[in-house]
Amino acid sequence: MEKEQPTHPQPLKDIQRHYIDVWQQFLDLCGEHHAKLPAAPIWAMEFGADYNFEDVAPAFQRPAELRGKHGKLGVLIEGDTKAKCISVLPNYAQTNKSQTFPDWKKKFIRENRRFYKENKEWIDEWKQQIVDWENSFMKFEWNCDESEHMTIDDKILQFRPSGLRVKRPTYSPALTFMSSQVPIFPGTTYVDENGNEQHGRFMTMKEAARIQGMGDLSFKGLNKARIYEALGNAVDVEIVKIIAKDLIKYANK
Repeated sequence: MEKEQPTHPQPLKDIQRHYIDVWQQFLDLCGEHHAKLPAAPIWAMEFGADYNFEDVAPAFQRPAELRGKHGKLGVLIEGDTKAKCISVLPNYAQTNKSQTFPDWKKKFIRENRRFYKENKEWIDEWKQQIVDWENSFMKFEWNCDESEHMTIDDKILQFRPSGLRVKRPTYSPALTFMSSQVPIFPGTTYVDENGNEQHGRFMTMKEAARIQGMGDLSFKGLNKARIYEALGNAVDVEIVKIIAKDLIKYANK
């Protein structure tokens, strides 16, 4: 049976494929060195960092307490002002909202530093590929079972402010109005309108509608961002049916 081609698919950009490939290399290296992923999202900015964070947040430390330590990706903290010292820290460590970090953030930092210390030998070479990346792309969430084969292409992922989030393809991430966060099928191949084979694509609007039980819905007159926002705010049709039936039964008692 001939495989159905997706309707109006949006291919991945070259830079998005690059991010995926580099993180796949990270997973491959974990496998080669029998490295167990930390019990937290990967915050690669902590690889090589040793700034103090346990008692007082960096934004409330004196420049003298910051200088000589290492910030994002191990960059030496220098500068004669606090602003210059803070600027080389990961963005989440620059906050001045509270004098202390919440416990969950401390745990994430500890876990990533421990992981780096145990795997420094191969991470130091790998991390050279990400030095110019924006902060969000330096974060990676492997939301799969430990027993799951560590490949990205057969999963479903999103580019989120919290990083690249990878899930098993039996789950669909929440839809949002942000077109940059539309779920991605990184390993799917298809033939585009020019007859070229493409590797990896975004979830189509029709597929998103099917997930919500609205496969026959017309999107005429709406732009793509508005459609994804509407579908993300919607409740699955089948769930509504089940609830409505129970309510009707209850009302007729």
